[in-house]
Amino acid sequence: MRLEITLAAAALCGIMGVAQAAPVASVSLQGSNYLQSGTVTNVSGDGATISAISYSYGTPGDFVATFDTYTGGGTASDFLASSRFFQTVTWSGLSIAEGASFDFSGLDIDLIQTLNPLDVTGGIIDFVGTSLRNAYVSVTWSNGWAASCGLNETSWTVDNGCRVTDQGGGTVPEPGSLALAGLGLLALGALRRRKI
Repeated sequence: MRLEITLAAAALCGIMGVAQAAPVASVSLQGSNYLQSGTVTNVSGDGATISAISYSYGTPGDFVATFDTYTGGGTASDFLASSRFFQTVTWSGLSIAEGASFDFSGLDIDLIQTLNPLDVTGGIIDFVGTSLRNAYVSVTWSNGWAASCGLNETSWTVDNGCRVTDQGGGTVPEPGSLALAGLGLLALGALRRRKI
């Protein structure tokens, strides 16, 4: 019985005790370029590298920002009624080490006047509190973590920034922890069988 309790405790420790802390990234978007360029810095603290970054204006709507034509080297997705306008740019296949930064520029940003029928303009882009209301930056790390942060509803000509980290406080068990938990459960099963 004592051995069963010890093995159960070992399995529980394997599941709960050795978990990774959520990595963090710092995002800075340059307002001098109408948020068309920016920097994402990996400040993970656990050695995880950044493997993908997305800059998105989220759900489209009237007076919401949109990207136009240029992706700054990323891949466009979430297209509107016209294949020229899209809501999300993603840079994948990255390997941004802890302490290193990823810089992007060359984006072309416009404003949706009306979504249906689609009417986009690049001439009026300072809609405070509306055009950026759905905007966010998301980051994926090599250890499987993924998180995002929303942008402030400020003018496009004002520098914008946020910190990307897991908001739920969840943990991702390491492979060694899962193996230890599995061994503990197998040992418990074997002891029960022997008892019977």
